[in-house]
Amino acid sequence: MQQKRHALELERKVVERTAALERAHAAQSESENYLRLLLDSTAEGFYGIDQNGATTLCNAAFLRMLGFTSAEEVIGRQLHGVIHHSRPDGSPYPKEQCPIYRSAQTGEATHVDDERFFPIKGKSFPVEYWSYPVWRDGELRGAIVTFIDITERKRAEESLRDAQAQLQSAISAGAVGTWNWDLGTNSITANPALARTFNLNPDDAHRGLPVETYLAAILPEDRPQVEAATAKALASGDYRVEYRVRNAEGQVRCVIARGQVEYDAAGKPARLPGALTDITERRQAEEAAREASERFRFLAESMPQKIFTARANGEMDYFNGEWTKYIGLSPEKICDWGWTQFVHPEDVEENLRRWQHSVATQEPFYMEHRFLQLDGQYRWHVSRASPMRDAEGNVMMWISSNTDIDDQKRHEAALRESEARIRALFETAEAARVSAEAAKARAEAATRAKDDFLAALSHELRTPLSPALLL
Repeated sequence: MQQKRHALELERKVVERTAALERAHAAQSESENYLRLLLDSTAEGFYGIDQNGATTLCNAAFLRMLGFTSAEEVIGRQLHGVIHHSRPDGSPYPKEQCPIYRSAQTGEATHVDDERFFPIKGKSFPVEYWSYPVWRDGELRGAIVTFIDITERKRAEESLRDAQAQLQSAISAGAVGTWNWDLGTNSITANPALARTFNLNPDDAHRGLPVETYLAAILPEDRPQVEAATAKALASGDYRVEYRVRNAEGQVRCVIARGQVEYDAAGKPARLPGALTDITERRQAEEAAREASERFRFLAESMPQKIFTARANGEMDYFNGEWTKYIGLSPEKICDWGWTQFVHPEDVEENLRRWQHSVATQEPFYMEHRFLQLDGQYRWHVSRASPMRDAEGNVMMWISSNTDIDDQKRHEAALRESEARIRALFETAEAARVSAEAAKARAEAATRAKDDFLAALSHELRTPLSPALLL
């Protein structure tokens, strides 16, 4: 009896331990699934290696960034020679010198942001990675690695370096003036370029001059907008204003100033540094372009022909008044690509093909096609467009003239019809002439035959039956 109780107790313990093991296994499985889900949901690449450098695990981002399709392709493989085999300069990168492998060997954590990974397909990309040793029960087992693709960051850094270099070059060349306004002392220090623009002594400007000294160089009518921009900057932090100054040569120059307020520890405005650029030539060029555009529009509106202009990409941006008179639509409704609505349906496809070809090749455009007019009738036009280029040869815009040739077309058609009728009459007359000549020839032949017959008959009558009588 006691043995039976002991057996039952043993069986109960086995069942309980089995259940406990199953619960632990389920919990472990759930934990592993949660960890897998967590790893796969991150944008960073993640993988682990053992002390020999063999891959032990990886996440979905690792597979995606490096071109693998499944974890089975990488688990158990030593991937240094596949994804990390070269330095950024292209020289070989031995595994023994790799910080990732070193972490798995020595237990040292590593952070690197100037190397590249090489996908199995496609181009390499710059990476920033962190490698951490994995310890278990006091024993070094390998390392885990997280990494990110820093291509966009590198591009941004390069753009920033270029911009800084250009700015420094402009400052060194005297093309950009810089200043620093100390709001506490209300004085401004400036570089020589800005001092020249404001007709100030460069040494005095370098040491610092009162704000009023700079304001005095600004044209009186522009000072209110400068003061308003200053008040706005002290409230918002951003300073930007365009105004005119009179320089040392007495010339009025147009400048644009930009700055950013800096604050003290208490959060109060302390300084306003910034840069100033002379944009006189730009404004003069813009004014010249505006005047040229106005002159062109005046001429275009004065001409009896239909005129349009287009951007370099072929989108129409201007139609003169003759178009409105002809089709009854406002320029806004036919600009860009709206003009296709008044081209004859049979001409639209070829019209688009030729126009797109001209825009792509920068060759002049020519076409004879039909345009719908206000009364619902189509009239023939000849359209010519040529590109206008800048000093470097780049197409700035297209200018086109469109001439109504419908009357000419009708006249040409009438001439062709008249020519056809005359040709038909000529051919009929020629046929009649040939027929008459043939009839005349037949009549002349008949006359000759008759004359020959009568001559023969007359001869016979003059010598009647003599030979026959002798017989």
